[in-house]
Amino acid sequence: MKNIIIPIQVKKREFLSKLLITYALLNNKEKKTSVFIGNYKRLQNTIYKCSKENFVYLLNGVNHYPNFYKKINELNGVIHLLEEEGNIFTLNNEKKLREAEKMYSYLKYIDKVYAWSDSHKNRWLKYNKDLNFKVKVTGNPRFDISKEKFMRKKEKKYVLINTLFAGVNAIVNLESEKKYSDFLMRAHHEMNIKKGNVIRSHTDEENLYILFIKDIKRLASKKKELSFLIRPHPAENPTTYKKIFESFKNIKVDEKISIQEALEQAILTIHPGCTTAVEAYLSKVSSICHVPVFDKNDIQVLPYRLSFKSRNFEELEILIDEILYNNKKDFSKFEEIKKYVDNVEYFSFDKIAKDLKDYNFKNRNNSFKRLKHKFLDKKFFISSFIIDLFKKIFSKRYRDLKREQIIREKLKIPYLTEGEIVDYLQHLNSIFDTNYEYHVTKETDQVFRIGLKI
Repeated sequence: MKNIIIPIQVKKREFLSKLLITYALLNNKEKKTSVFIGNYKRLQNTIYKCSKENFVYLLNGVNHYPNFYKKINELNGVIHLLEEEGNIFTLNNEKKLREAEKMYSYLKYIDKVYAWSDSHKNRWLKYNKDLNFKVKVTGNPRFDISKEKFMRKKEKKYVLINTLFAGVNAIVNLESEKKYSDFLMRAHHEMNIKKGNVIRSHTDEENLYILFIKDIKRLASKKKELSFLIRPHPAENPTTYKKIFESFKNIKVDEKISIQEALEQAILTIHPGCTTAVEAYLSKVSSICHVPVFDKNDIQVLPYRLSFKSRNFEELEILIDEILYNNKKDFSKFEEIKKYVDNVEYFSFDKIAKDLKDYNFKNRNNSFKRLKHKFLDKKFFISSFIIDLFKKIFSKRYRDLKREQIIREKLKIPYLTEGEIVDYLQHLNSIFDTNYEYHVTKETDQVFRIGLKI
């Protein structure tokens, strides 16, 4: 039996693409693969269940907890990395990205990296020549979902507006979040790791946010024949937008909808420079990058290049009219996309699933280390519980912060259900003309085991 553990950190970003990988993993005659999928925090307990056999943990991004990586390796597991925010960046954060890749010395615990493109692969190899993992170009399945094959035929209803203002409209207080993260790192005895900086508010972002919102208000007031759907970034507070636009009958805010579902009914997208422009492009939905405050070094390169551009309301209105009423479009930049996202002409999920199925494990028996980690984790849980209880009783600040963290997690990972997993897998059956029957078992809250019915 081969077990694959697939964590989900942001549901509306990852859920459907991870189910695509799941479908391909189970699409075999041997029927000897089980997939564990769910909330990335609650999946950690599943590691012990899988550790009696070999398993692969499909990591969705590097973080500052190398002890976790080490533990997986000691418990009969291997780590394959598929970054969800891997290869789309601004010119300003490209340097920071390179520096980050150089400091991740604990990538020695990672067996394979699935790169978005050749340029992404070359960047990893440039800064990590001596590390013991292989880099393979596979693209990213989140962009598979946006292709015509997976788009459900629905009536086009609205102009989709994607926001990207986590620096000024965060779910939680960013300074408080940094302090909370510092506490967690101390609890995990990993303060020797260089702490990542929490994103702070910047004047340019604040100004862009104010002008962007102002122009959307003006647009909705002037174009009353159009409906608008605002889809906030996962790190943003959706309540802010609901309050701002509560008087607008032609504007709806939906923080739970995935980009793929949103694009199925979109006639056009408007954004301030975010990755959703790539998915819109693949879905043959035109995008406008609206940036009343513009800094070429502080805007995501690929989304900007794939979109029509507007710098003020007048330009925005002209573009909307040309796109909607004069059929203005440009979908000729697939070679540009391939520089950043390789899976333009193939399916990434197929490549990744095949690699996972073909992976040959080294036989290991780490029973002693399994027991050791169980003991250490139980010890950590008890000590953390005591510390947590003490802070809850004596620290109002901590209680407030904890409450904010819970709110944020619920927004990023709304409740997962067995029904929606089965529904989408059956939808994939209809797309690929297969008739697989799935056995979905709830392991713990927000964690499911998926296999084929035998």
